[in-house]
Amino acid sequence: MEEVNIEQYLKEEEWTSLSFSASSSNVQMTRESFNIDNCCFQKIVMSNSKFLESTILDTSFENCDLSNINFQKSYLGRVSFKNCKMIGADFTDASLKEVTFINCDLTYSNYSNTTINKVFYTTCNLKEAYFIESNIKVISFEQNEMEKTEFVHVNLKGVDFSTNTLINPRFDLPSLKKIILLPEQSYFLAQMLDVELKDY
Repeated sequence: MEEVNIEQYLKEEEWTSLSFSASSSNVQMTRESFNIDNCCFQKIVMSNSKFLESTILDTSFENCDLSNINFQKSYLGRVSFKNCKMIGADFTDASLKEVTFINCDLTYSNYSNTTINKVFYTTCNLKEAYFIESNIKVISFEQNEMEKTEFVHVNLKGVDFSTNTLINPRFDLPSLKKIILLPEQSYFLAQMLDVELKDY
C-alpha cells in the first residue's frame, strides 16, 4: 500500500490501495458515486465531507476527525473506524456490512433507514444517536455510552445491551421486543410506561 499525501489525490476519480496520514488541515470534499478500496486513513481531518452514493471497501480509519461526515446512500463493506471523532456522522439510507466502530465519538450520529448487517460498536459514545426504521440484521453493542440513544421501528430481537451504560434511552414498544438487559437497567421501562417501582 502506497503512503501518499491526501491533498494530492483530491481530484482523483477513485482511491485504491492508498495510505493517507496526518493531514495538516481539514480536507473537506464532496463526492458522489466515489470508490474507496483498500485504503488506510490515519490522523486525517475530513470534517463536513460528503461521500454520497459511494462505495467504501476494505478500508480503515484511525484517529481521524470525521465530524459531520455524510455517507448517505453509500455502501460500506469491511470498514473499520477506531478512535475517530464522528459527531453528527450521517449514514441515512446507507448500507453497512461488516463495519466496526471502536472507541469512537458517535454523538448525534444518524442511522435512519440504514441497512445494518454485522456492525459492531465497542466502547463508543452513542449519545443521542438515531436508529429510526433501520433494517437491522446483525448488530452488537459492547461497553458503549448510550444516553438518549433512540430506536424506533427497528428489530432488536436478541440484541444484548447488558454491558452498556443506558441513560434515558428511547425505544418504541415494538423495538423493545426480546432485547437483553440486566435487571438494574430496566428502570427506563418503568419511566416509559409511567410505572412506579417500589423497593421492599
